[in-house]
Amino acid sequence: MRDRRINILIALLFLVVIAVFTFREVFDPGRVLFMTDNNLGGTANFARFLPEGMYRTLWDNCPLLGFSVTIPFSFGGLLLWVMPLIFYMNWYHAIMMGVASLGFILFCVQRRCGLLSSLIGSLAAFWIGSSMTLVYSGHNGKYGVLAFAGIALWLIEKAANHKCLVWNLLAGSSIGLMFVEQQDVGLFIALFLGAYAVYALLRENSWRWRALVLPLLTMGTMVLLVGGPNILSGYMTQVKGVVSMGDENPQQKWDYCTSWSLPPEDVLEFIAPGFRGVRTGEPEGPYWGRMGRSPGWEQTKQGFQNFKLNSEYEGAIPIVLALLAVFIAIVGGKGKGRGQGAEDKGQRTDGSRHKQKGEKLTTESHNSQRATCNAQLEPVLSQRRGDIIFWGIATLVALLLAFGRFFPLYSLFYQIPGMSSIRCPQKFLHVFQIGIGILAAFGADALLRGIPEGLAKWTRRFAVMVLVLGGLLLLWTASLASSREALTSGFVSEGWSRYASVMVNNMVQGAFHASMMTLAVGAGLLLLVVWRQRQQMRRNGVMAAIVLVMVGDVWLLSRDYIKTVSFQEVAGDNVVTTFLKDNLKQQRVYMLSQEGFYNNWLTVLFPYHQIETFNVSQMPRMPVDYDLWLKSVGRDPLRLWQLSAIGYMLAPEQTWQQIQKDPRFARHFEAVKGFNVYAVGTGVSVVEVPLDKPAGHRILRFKDGLPRFNLFHDWGIAPDEVVRDRLVDRIFDPLSKVWVASDTAGALPAAVMTTNINHEVLESTLSTTGAKVTANVASPAVLMFVNKHSDDWRVDVDGRPAPLLRCNSLCLGVYLEPGTHQVRFYLRQKWGLFLVEIGGLLVCLVAVLFLWLRQKPDNRSDQLQT
Repeated sequence: MRDRRINILIALLFLVVIAVFTFREVFDPGRVLFMTDNNLGGTANFARFLPEGMYRTLWDNCPLLGFSVTIPFSFGGLLLWVMPLIFYMNWYHAIMMGVASLGFILFCVQRRCGLLSSLIGSLAAFWIGSSMTLVYSGHNGKYGVLAFAGIALWLIEKAANHKCLVWNLLAGSSIGLMFVEQQDVGLFIALFLGAYAVYALLRENSWRWRALVLPLLTMGTMVLLVGGPNILSGYMTQVKGVVSMGDENPQQKWDYCTSWSLPPEDVLEFIAPGFRGVRTGEPEGPYWGRMGRSPGWEQTKQGFQNFKLNSEYEGAIPIVLALLAVFIAIVGGKGKGRGQGAEDKGQRTDGSRHKQKGEKLTTESHNSQRATCNAQLEPVLSQRRGDIIFWGIATLVALLLAFGRFFPLYSLFYQIPGMSSIRCPQKFLHVFQIGIGILAAFGADALLRGIPEGLAKWTRRFAVMVLVLGGLLLLWTASLASSREALTSGFVSEGWSRYASVMVNNMVQGAFHASMMTLAVGAGLLLLVVWRQRQQMRRNGVMAAIVLVMVGDVWLLSRDYIKTVSFQEVAGDNVVTTFLKDNLKQQRVYMLSQEGFYNNWLTVLFPYHQIETFNVSQMPRMPVDYDLWLKSVGRDPLRLWQLSAIGYMLAPEQTWQQIQKDPRFARHFEAVKGFNVYAVGTGVSVVEVPLDKPAGHRILRFKDGLPRFNLFHDWGIAPDEVVRDRLVDRIFDPLSKVWVASDTAGALPAAVMTTNINHEVLESTLSTTGAKVTANVASPAVLMFVNKHSDDWRVDVDGRPAPLLRCNSLCLGVYLEPGTHQVRFYLRQKWGLFLVEIGGLLVCLVAVLFLWLRQKPDNRSDQLQT
């Protein structure tokens, strides 16, 4: 037990060191980790929903007219709530990768792997490849999934080996928590973990159905309790009623869902880092493969040539070790010791030897070491053979599914109900990496224990084949280097003239790296086979060197995919943000350009400062009601901005000049501030310019935008399809009349025209849970709240529920009688799903407390072996 604790402490120390080493850039003062998706602004915006958002539906006021937000209780959300924002940004991924690695190492302990082999497996599964390089993209949810996947591996193994209901509860909870963190990746990994749970239970209990059914039912129940609410919520918000799932034809839907399929030729990236580029648009190595390519791009040149931000590099070391594990399982399983007599024909059953012709007698010590070597590995290999076959098949299947549109297997998977709503088959590479990590750990452990005599000959042959492959790769590298001019010309002819030489250099460097690593691991295999029966310290030294080389691979990837930016340069206040926060009030801002720094402001700066914008930066799954409204009202930009409560706009100077020349637009705008922008480091510096001086950009006041809350004495009632057409009618005045959807009008009386109009919104406040309005109404009126209508909204008038109206096809509204009223728009609480999830988590907590209080020593062989 003491040795096990020491080795676990060593593993924890190693994980801390590798995390600090990998994320070393964040130690620079004033720097924050750069991510394209879960960036600083988006994360800060998300943080304002916590912790309240983890048990009710809240409201995000942008983009467009806003969206309801349902945040399940998650470990990632909990960390964001308790941690300072910058610390969370910089260290969340490292923490999750560390948790995943620790769970993986404990799993390896259960399968009797040593410390060094466990570290190799954890590096391969979580610190190399897309599991690490996706830090650049953000994708925080994936890292939560990986953390619980690593824990689930360990808990499934504990549940299979210990006839205790508690381990089944915890295993199911960990799988359910993967769905809480991110549904699609959680589903992909859960499919394989579920299959492994069935296999592990069968392995330990044979076909005793009671020992199989009860644990699986317990795990499945916990998956549904913990993860089910989030699955249902995700279906309601991301699948049901969205355009991409409802209106696209089958071919468009297939193209959309398989956009990010792994092209088979990109498999070369597994061992040759950067061979096909670092990422799309990267000057130091643009990606030039087919991933993310728009359908028909070759013919039309429309859409994306490609889009990829990460690397799938795994490295020759873990792949060779994984293949070695499969090789040993296959060869060793043919005779189970047959080879022990093949090379050791003089071995008797009592361990003594008789002299063969031409054979020198060995010492008794050597015989003893050989017998010990065989005795160490043979039982373990016998136990792991099924595991290796299972994970070998699972890893291969995951790779084939990752090919997506490029391999028929995914089209079969796509036909499964519900799977056609998931995009990006490349996500199966997370399963592939975990499988490679497990197999690599098994392969490394076999080498550390000492290859038995019966397998030594085959292992030497395997090592020679690896060396031959390394030699061929080296010759190929030389061929690429000698063809630089031709390759460069080829890229230039394809339109890569600016980057052609860099791309060729990356190809040569990637190929050279692959050849050197393959030769190194081949030489290491030979040494480990030669020292198989003695020199344990030497074997440990070779394996430790392999670990260090893999750490070098982590460093290699971190240079391109762990990047930081200056906080002040990307999120610091400037004259524009200060002006908008002081003057925007409850209206929205619209950017007439989303190029260059405007896009950064839209996605980072404005969300960080909670400045509400109308622009859409990305929305792959547009809700149907938004789509219909934009297609109708979007035909008239002025009317669209007017109905959306736009108060100010940002525009380049040339756009402002065009507006002034167009009589239809000019009268609606007024320039209120000029500013120039200068590039500074990773951001921009903003300098105010007097209005009467030339400026690069302008803040424009939109004179006719509706206020966020408005009272109307004139209203009409019509079906939505009619309303959408009337909203763009020239005779319609959005400032004086509102249209109410007939299916929500109910007992709404007809409008009574009066000249005595003295409506006034006295006070209004907005929050993430809704809005409160104090209104003075002189005659019957409709109060419109320019936020998107949904079934989650409710309204009270003077503390009593009132019918909620849908105004102008998309907005919220309520009918008011004359008088002064207190109106509250609020989002209903979904207690049902929340209580189910919390109930599952409480069961999980009770199970943990039970194990802690029980404190029974585990008599199984769980000790880590060095």
